[in-house]
Amino acid sequence: MTEPRRCETKDNVGQPYTIRASIDYQTHDFRPTGKLWEFNLDVSTTAAAHNGERTTAEDPNKSLITVFEITAKHIWQGKPEQLKEATEVFEQLKPHCASAAGRTIKGVSATTPSGYEISCWATTPVASGDIITHGQSLKIRPA
Repeated sequence: MTEPRRCETKDNVGQPYTIRASIDYQTHDFRPTGKLWEFNLDVSTTAAAHNGERTTAEDPNKSLITVFEITAKHIWQGKPEQLKEATEVFEQLKPHCASAAGRTIKGVSATTPSGYEISCWATTPVASGDIITHGQSLKIRPA
């Protein structure tokens, strides 16, 4: 299989915008048992002003934190030390992901002691009429 494994979800409950999130991963040989190449977490928030909705560039970052917390437990399942390292590095990286540097295409990154690079960056906001979408992405891969 040449396509990455992907999980997608959408939520518009409890906030004035719609959240879309996707998680996918790839391995070097494109097989589930292959060595990890990378995990990608993509989050976007979309709001339509004519529906009374609103979103800002900060909103995807909040959702990205939730998606990371859920995903990290599965990535490092059975490896509590690596999960602890990744969680600690992400805690240090979170404010940078939400900063001006983290909301650029270049983004920011940090590496865990066991050698995983965690990077986050934002996509360019997209507007169409009174609908706006903001996005943020995070990549986890061996450094």
